[in-house]
Amino acid sequence: MSNQEPRSASRTLAAMLLAASLVAACGGGSDDDGRATALDGTSAISSARTIAPLLDDEGGVMAGDPAAVPEDPAAWTRADRYATEAQAEQVERAMGATAISILVEPSLEAVSPLELAVMTAYGLQASHGLQLDAPVFVRGANLRLAAAAADRIADAGFTRVFLVTR
Repeated sequence: MSNQEPRSASRTLAAMLLAASLVAACGGGSDDDGRATALDGTSAISSARTIAPLLDDEGGVMAGDPAAVPEDPAAWTRADRYATEAQAEQVERAMGATAISILVEPSLEAVSPLELAVMTAYGLQASHGLQLDAPVFVRGANLRLAAAAADRIADAGFTRVFLVTR
């Protein structure tokens, strides 16, 4: 038998030390029991959150987060691709202008919000020289309208369209 610790235990210890140092570096402290706390008073472990990736290393779509699926079936998209706000922001930060963000709002203009969403997606795609596989994140206060816009954008040829739900 070896005298070395198992790898998972040493990784866990390293992660805990890193988390504690990050909390201390960002102004966290400790509570009355000596546990590390974040600025808002929550424990360092409870304030850390894991964001499931939407895209794999090759840009393929990963399995979605079940929590991102809208409760209202009328707000589901045909492609069943949903993202939380945190997931969408993570991809948008990483990809910058190579990710397309669309906000769908009801309109009294001559152009319907669905057509405006498609035209905006095409405009951003063309102005940034993107392919139709650029990730598209559709947001809107009315999830039914946003879902319809996501379906229209997918019908227009975009292959990675996500409805941002939370």
